[in-house]
Amino acid sequence: MAVTSNHVIYRGYTDSSPYPPIRIQAPNKDYANILMDDLAGPKGEFTAMIMYFYQHNMAGKDSGDYGAVIMRIAIAELHHMDILTAVIRKLGGNPQFRGSSKSNKRYWNANSVSYSQDLCKSLKIALEGENHAIEAYENHIQIIEDPNIKNILTRIVVDEKLHKNYITQMIEKYCT
Repeated sequence: MAVTSNHVIYRGYTDSSPYPPIRIQAPNKDYANILMDDLAGPKGEFTAMIMYFYQHNMAGKDSGDYGAVIMRIAIAELHHMDILTAVIRKLGGNPQFRGSSKSNKRYWNANSVSYSQDLCKSLKIALEGENHAIEAYENHIQIIEDPNIKNILTRIVVDEKLHKNYITQMIEKYCT
């Protein structure tokens, strides 16, 4: 994994607490498979990042700071992808852009992205996505027995909750 820093453009869009080191107890392809949905499943980090990038580019003048905020969240999601890719590789998996066995190992495609140009609809879809991510990570924390991976996923959840708060604030600002 390339060396990354929490002190770049997404500062404020990730929690200030450090990320745990990328360590595992032992290779485990089952764990790698579980994390594939988090990386690139239909509602994974890759989908979120691409959707936020699209929304950033479609944000109009009436959306205020939404475009800038959502782009910074997209960059934070890209950082999560970097972390998950490193964990999957250490576990002995191949971090392709596809889901896990649970999602029939389907390769990622652009149909997973919402292309709504309605700001409020986009925000509500983003909120649903962050809620799904939190739920999925918390489920995987329960399933995976490696404490190193649990710590990594727990730290990512902290960011996802922060994203949820930003999106909720945007809904209150633009959709009430």
